[in-house]
Amino acid sequence: MFAHGTLAAAWCAWGPGWLAARLPLSLAWIAASLGAVAINIGINGGPGDAVPILAACMVAQWLLVQVPLWCIALGYGLQIRAIDSRYSTPSRQDLQFGIRQLMILTAIVAVMLGLARFLVMWLGARWSNWGGDTVAFIFLAAAAVIMTLPLLLAALLPRRAVPATIVVLLLIAAATAAEGPLFHWLPQAGGGGPDVGHFAWINGFQAFWVLAVVATLRWCGYGLASRSDRA
Repeated sequence: MFAHGTLAAAWCAWGPGWLAARLPLSLAWIAASLGAVAINIGINGGPGDAVPILAACMVAQWLLVQVPLWCIALGYGLQIRAIDSRYSTPSRQDLQFGIRQLMILTAIVAVMLGLARFLVMWLGARWSNWGGDTVAFIFLAAAAVIMTLPLLLAALLPRRAVPATIVVLLLIAAATAAEGPLFHWLPQAGGGGPDVGHFAWINGFQAFWVLAVVATLRWCGYGLASRSDRA
């Protein structure tokens, strides 16, 4: 679900066509993902407040991810569009956003992940009536923004996308392993909730969906390139 929040945000900010068409399609993408989760919870059972909590987390993620994406779209003039194979050499404008900018962004989001961890622990200690599940889901949504955004950018780089993607995947694996102590602490604050195993599966599926969608786009001849280029 959280992977689709990032992908829907990317479609809204970077997708081809007019924003008037991309925005409702992006919102429909979010609604379809939430609807599937709600149906699953309704059939298999779950906490009564799970759906509104997840909906709030996913909408917040969709909004937060778009902030850096729109900055890149407007600052570098980049957009996902069809790339003519006859002109496969990236332009100078395309190469302005590269591995250096990606690593800077990754370092920033690593700091944000650390801050999110301390925030979740603080919330759990101050507002124990929220419950362990609520605090954990807030952290999962924050981690989804922080982890899927660098992966999305790495996979869409005009050059050296494969090594950059591998580096980001290794960083995601390291961050996942480092969050074990947090999930051992959370059940004490609220009496249950996701553990580090759930976190590992969630991050694994997030990475899979982001890479699967981006790989499909690139295989179909689409890529991140300057709006001013005309094939």
